[in-house]
Amino acid sequence: MSILFNDVSKWQGDIEWRVYPYPIVIMRGMYGTVVDTKFAANRAGAHARGLTVGIYHRPHNQLPYDQQSAAFVHAVDQLRADEFLALDLEYFPSSSPDDIPIERWRDVVSNWATTVKSRFGISTYMIYCPDSQADTAVGYRQPLWLARYSDVTPTHHYTAWQFSDSGSTPGISGAVDLNRTDLNLAAFKTAVGIGAFSPPPITKGDLPVDQDTFNKMFAIAMDKYLADRTPGTAGIDPKLNPLERVANRFAQIFRARQ
Repeated sequence: MSILFNDVSKWQGDIEWRVYPYPIVIMRGMYGTVVDTKFAANRAGAHARGLTVGIYHRPHNQLPYDQQSAAFVHAVDQLRADEFLALDLEYFPSSSPDDIPIERWRDVVSNWATTVKSRFGISTYMIYCPDSQADTAVGYRQPLWLARYSDVTPTHHYTAWQFSDSGSTPGISGAVDLNRTDLNLAAFKTAVGIGAFSPPPITKGDLPVDQDTFNKMFAIAMDKYLADRTPGTAGIDPKLNPLERVANRFAQIFRARQ
């Protein structure tokens, strides 16, 4: 059975999250280097509702890509355990001259992915694009969120399908994008990278250990985190995101081996 969900931004105004009916929502975090004016409120409201939350960035062609990706990770600040990220790529120059040409998408993806991995330690994220432009996006080997406003499914394999831009959802005033995933919630979370963290690279001076030792200790720390992932256990603050929790565990292990 498919799961429905919405993607939202400032254009939906104030959302009454307590009546939002779906388990997932994707929200715009930033356009270029400008934070969506409803991002903070939407993020807080969605988490209060207990939702799985996606945060997307739509870069444009008027500023350096590294400047935009750096601004995005700064705006996200800390990636929570129930959050995932998405990169919005679409090219309709006749209606939006800021759109990034398809031949430059690889540069955008490479820069954005490097910045996101460096900041959050993740390698999986969704890529949004029209189904008609997905031939290019398929090559990036990331879960796809495809737009095709039709009853006919996209021609490419998708993790999420945006099938309407004129949906109606309780708690949201006016028309809103409607999406579906054909995965169950657990499989969807796995597909978009929730819970998939890799050890971040270290540089000389960060820690008095080499990369291989750090990776092994990180794995031990992650195992301990997963064993203690129930909020309130082992003195771990449940408000911390997984990397922060692992960092705490890593510090305890490292101190014990001093």
